[in-house]
Amino acid sequence: LVGTKPINSGTMAEKNHKLARIYVQGISRQRIKDIKGCLFDMRFQLSKIYNLDFIGKRMLEFTVTEEYAPAFCARVKAFEFLKLMPKVNPAEPNDRTADEETKAACRTAYINRLKKSIEKATKPEIRQYMTELLAEVEASVST
Repeated sequence: LVGTKPINSGTMAEKNHKLARIYVQGISRQRIKDIKGCLFDMRFQLSKIYNLDFIGKRMLEFTVTEEYAPAFCARVKAFEFLKLMPKVNPAEPNDRTADEETKAACRTAYINRLKKSIEKATKPEIRQYMTELLAEVEASVST
């Protein structure tokens, strides 16, 4: 659609690879394999979900295809226990009053999580996407 805003966090890596990172609250920390089983039962299209990572006790970062993002969001909204979280920056703490030490720890944890995701990625295109995303995050931290 012309004039519609893409559902992503606005990184160049997402734009280049036609992916979207979407944050969902309401799923307790557990094995990713178990989450995928639940998502399958809930009729999510697993083939269009490229990566899942916890960024808190009850918040998941989903990396999905850009074309699937609107349908993914609609599916999330169909379940009352799930909540879409707009404007999440995983490199920043949720608490806006956090001290510099906490902010630095949060950035370091996010960078380490991206590095781990690059290592475990099985698809070369996802590994490339994560590598570009990591470079963006590291560049923004050093400025």
